[in-house]
Amino acid sequence: MNILKSKGITGLSKMKAINLVQDLHEHFSEEELAGHFSIRGYKLTPKGEQILEQYKGIIDRHPKKNL
Repeated sequence: MNILKSKGITGLSKMKAINLVQDLHEHFSEEELAGHFSIRGYKLTPKGEQILEQYKGIIDRHPKKNL
């Protein structure tokens, strides 16, 4: 929340998580956010999950990273 405070956003203690995320997207570029987070998560779309399942053999042949 400190990063939102740095942009002068108020009412943070009463905001729901979805509103905090929306404010982050409205007030920060991807480059600015990258400097504040060491690990970022992504969510697959249904189409992405379908593609991963379709090419499972190819994916399984590649080494996996342990995070």
